[in-house]
Amino acid sequence: MTKRNSFFPLGRGIALCALLALGGAAYAQTVVLDASANSNLTVLTITGKDLLSGSGPPAVSLGGHTLSVVNYSSVLVTADLPAGLKPGTYGLVVTGKTTVDFDVTLGAVGPKGATGATGPAGATGPAGATGPAGATGPAGATGPAGAAGPAGATGSAGAIGPAGPAGATGPTGATGAAGATGATGATGAAGPQGPPGPALSLPFSGSVNYPPAPAFNIVNLSGDGMVVQSVGGIGASAFGGVAGELGQSAVAAYGGGGSGATIGGPAFSGTGGLGVDTGGDGIDVTGGAANYEYLGNGGTGIVATGGGCSGSCNAGAGGVFYGGAGPAGVAGVGGDGVDAIAGPNGLGIYVSSYEYGGKAGDFEGDVYVVGNLSKSGGSFQIDHPLDPANKYLYHSFVESPDMMNVYNGNVTTDGAGHAVVTLPDWFQALNSDFRYQLTTIGQPAHAWVASEVNNNSFAIRTDKPNVKVSWQVTGIRQDVWANAHRIPVEVEKAKGDQGHYLHPELFDHAGDPSIVKLHHPRPKQRQQP
Repeated sequence: MTKRNSFFPLGRGIALCALLALGGAAYAQTVVLDASANSNLTVLTITGKDLLSGSGPPAVSLGGHTLSVVNYSSVLVTADLPAGLKPGTYGLVVTGKTTVDFDVTLGAVGPKGATGATGPAGATGPAGATGPAGATGPAGATGPAGAAGPAGATGSAGAIGPAGPAGATGPTGATGAAGATGATGATGAAGPQGPPGPALSLPFSGSVNYPPAPAFNIVNLSGDGMVVQSVGGIGASAFGGVAGELGQSAVAAYGGGGSGATIGGPAFSGTGGLGVDTGGDGIDVTGGAANYEYLGNGGTGIVATGGGCSGSCNAGAGGVFYGGAGPAGVAGVGGDGVDAIAGPNGLGIYVSSYEYGGKAGDFEGDVYVVGNLSKSGGSFQIDHPLDPANKYLYHSFVESPDMMNVYNGNVTTDGAGHAVVTLPDWFQALNSDFRYQLTTIGQPAHAWVASEVNNNSFAIRTDKPNVKVSWQVTGIRQDVWANAHRIPVEVEKAKGDQGHYLHPELFDHAGDPSIVKLHHPRPKQRQQP
């Protein structure tokens, strides 16, 4: 680049300087120190002194083309170059306070020069924030035992131990002489045989009023106590009485047992009869009806209490049920362990653990629910991945007021900053009302959803090429079952439940029955016969 100081010849410059000196006034002149273009030949940058024309931008032309000034100050001016400008040397004219002519050479960027020497290291910046603590490493080997500490103070005297065994029994004294045995008396003659009792004729009916003993008692020392068989009718009928205010059991049965029995016998054992189409039930029971006048509760069909135990043992279960097995090699399905069918507005099964603080149920295996599942909370529980032998790991469920599904993944944009995420072909059939989240990974960049879900896919754009993006999309279920069974978010309690709580102990009402217990009062315990 060649600098031209002004349009004035040397003589005129001397004359002008003389005029300025004679006038006693000094005028600032525009000076161009450097001018260069960017690599694309689109912007020209000019540096110098007093480049402004008054308070406005200077007039700039290059090779006869007037340039548009973009930014300007007294020392720096940038202007747009005309499109299609070829490399070469052009005359630059800048008119500020004065006019300056300047040669500018615009050419292709030469090859990259050799890398300069590395400059001195800058000052160390302030320490960054402490990162999160890493996972605890494995325990190190046990170090050598330290020196024994001083002996502690002598503890208080322990309790007196149990008494020692009794001493050996002293020798038995000498046996006194036996007295003389008396003579045995003569055996009396046998009495005559009594007359036989009256035969028990059928049908038989009788009554007795003798509280200390049962009206009918049979003892068989080796076989069955009683067998009752009927052809075409009920084998046996029993009706309990009333003692005070409590009705008594129709049948009281006790399983065989004793000190010689390893496993006690059942109190009651029964097998349903064989049927051509359907076998008979092992037990058919119906709870008694309540007197509606007193607004009572109907009786329970079966109340079962497991046997207790003493010492280091487990109490018995209230009930154990096994589904029946079909014959081997025959197509079919084994019987259910329990089939429970609710009455009108009732529950198929009600299980409670609050009285004793245990669990309401343990399910070992898969559980299938057709319908909504309502709960106070939920989590998964697994053996802890880092210490499975000694710890559990819990995570709570993610919940929302909507029937929301969550989908996520990672994708990398191409060289133009484009990426398309393809979703399953059922995605839009199942979901609606989509929401999006995008996070760039590995570098700062802008990312946005270029087009929303359509034809089970959506597009992502980034302002840089080859950017890894983590994406998340949520949708609200719109399948026919979800549309027919939307979960209400806020619901008024029923009139009878208002003023009561699912967890009264959490609302300063400890001791009050919960709403569940109000709906399921515990059956009254009857005195065992």
